[in-house]
Amino acid sequence: MTKTSFQPAPTSASMPENTMASKMLSLNCIVRGASRSFLVDVESSQTVSRLKNKIMEKEKTLNNFGPSELALFLIKHGATKVELPAATASLEGLVELDELDNLQTHFPGVPDLQRVYIVVELPPQPSTSSSDMSPAAGSKRSFSPSTFQLEDIQRESKHDIPFSRITKAMFDQILAEHGLSTRVVSFSVESVAHSASTQKQIQPFIWGSAKENAQAKDYLEWLETNISLPTNTIFYDASKRINLLSTRVASTICNLRGTVDLAIMGKEYDMAWSHSAGLQVGIELKRSINEENLMQATLQLLSASMSSSFNPVIILTDLRSSWHFFWLEPGAIVSCTFGLQDGAALLQAIAHEPISDISDIPAAEATENTPYRRRCLLRDSIRMTRKETAIWPEESVSSSQGGNFQREATDIDFLPRSDVADMRDVFDVMTEDEKQEWRLKAILEYMKNTPSLQSLVMDCMD
Repeated sequence: MTKTSFQPAPTSASMPENTMASKMLSLNCIVRGASRSFLVDVESSQTVSRLKNKIMEKEKTLNNFGPSELALFLIKHGATKVELPAATASLEGLVELDELDNLQTHFPGVPDLQRVYIVVELPPQPSTSSSDMSPAAGSKRSFSPSTFQLEDIQRESKHDIPFSRITKAMFDQILAEHGLSTRVVSFSVESVAHSASTQKQIQPFIWGSAKENAQAKDYLEWLETNISLPTNTIFYDASKRINLLSTRVASTICNLRGTVDLAIMGKEYDMAWSHSAGLQVGIELKRSINEENLMQATLQLLSASMSSSFNPVIILTDLRSSWHFFWLEPGAIVSCTFGLQDGAALLQAIAHEPISDISDIPAAEATENTPYRRRCLLRDSIRMTRKETAIWPEESVSSSQGGNFQREATDIDFLPRSDVADMRDVFDVMTEDEKQEWRLKAILEYMKNTPSLQSLVMDCMD
């Protein structure tokens, strides 16, 4: 194990201008001994001391410690999930970071989000005698704070991933978890335009050199000028609610994090500060659109559909020639693409639909030019898709010689295998009772962590 020593930062007069520029770093961190890593965003111009504070803010399970009690170690080239156990088994070979170190000296480039760079070492905790244990708990375990912190961290083994940084492999896996395919439709917009104002020639928005979010006032004014909304509906600047669409239950492989730039919602939801529930249309704005943006908008739709009281539509647009619309139907994410005039007209048409009653509109009322009326929430998509699909393998019944019927053991090969130790590998030395007990626990654990089943349970509770 090596330890860095703090060197005085060079003055601005001696430092090249390009090394002075600060950037946002997204660092994958892990508490040593835990199984889940987490992302922390921090300016590269900040010190390691500031990174410790950011880690404390992000990982609430560490709230029994002070930032100065944490020791941070750097894995120089990062480690993948597979490499982590070996990389963190010992602190030898890792670089202990000094609190006064500048992060930019260790991260001159852009860190890989798939690799863990920072290892958090908790302070040693004295073991607690049985006399110090809570009598109400009735537990024989030591109440060591570090033990409980690690157990809390290990309960959730998923990464926090921003919508904009989802990889193609993760995107495909998330859709597969919900049994969703993608479908593209085309139709004529003229017949669904609700107002003569959409028939006027709209001039494309002119983007400035600043980042998209910095131009919020300008593009909001452009939308309010060119798109007419019902009197009780508003354009809401959702970019300031950075976790508006963040969710832990949309996938078993990651926690989705982020928001949209704008949302269309009723004024009453804005006044009640219930923006995620009130979202009717989400708008994601990009200066130019690429494939990654399309995946981002699709996952924003899934997340919005889990929290909204309505059947949401997500629009990805440059406010110029590209307008992409996304909505959910049973078993599919449906999309369509239009230019400026038709895109603006369709947005206005959707905004003027009787959205509060949209869930009650039968599919028969969706015409050739109004396919978006078939849209539904994610839980409804799952329910309608699986009406004729068995979620669990059928259990068979066989007859014994004595005439009694005995149910055969459920086939559990469909359950994912553990990366560490799978009990199915030792079934040959287990009793039937032990096997059955393990099967039950494994199925219950699978149900608890399956997003589609979580949605069904939540719906039943409603």
